[in-house]
Amino acid sequence: MLSHLRMCMYNSTSGAEQSTDLPAGNLAYYVLALYSTCHDVSDFYGHDLLQLLKQKMHNFPVESFSNPFQYSLALLALCNAESYIDSSFVNMFKGLQDDDGSYFYGDVDTTAMAAMALTCMSHMAQFVNDATINATLDGCVDYLRSRQEPSGNYANIFASALSDQ
Repeated sequence: MLSHLRMCMYNSTSGAEQSTDLPAGNLAYYVLALYSTCHDVSDFYGHDLLQLLKQKMHNFPVESFSNPFQYSLALLALCNAESYIDSSFVNMFKGLQDDDGSYFYGDVDTTAMAAMALTCMSHMAQFVNDATINATLDGCVDYLRSRQEPSGNYANIFASALSDQ
């Protein structure tokens, strides 16, 4: 499976035009998978996947990258790879949060993914005790608690799995 992933990623990034066409959500999944298997995501077949992901984040929202779930995934990928996260990304992310603390109009899955990204970021040296990160995370957690059913589950099995992480 890893060799298949490597080949898919190599094919997706082998040319300048192709690497810019790779959707940011897919790129975030690749970064998470490659980093978790000890690959150098800053030099993958000559491509800095972290820089490519950051470039795509600066262009949010665009047609293939317009959902807060994708943005959360990208932040989580950068955080897990221990990459510096630009404060403009945090400000954009905070701006995507709804007044009730949720993301994407009350979507539990998206809010749970946002909470995972924010939790990871809250442990980074650059964001320790960061008021924006903490307040945004608190909003997510409060919203998720309000959506939890008496059984402990959420809307569906996928939402429950994401929320429980």
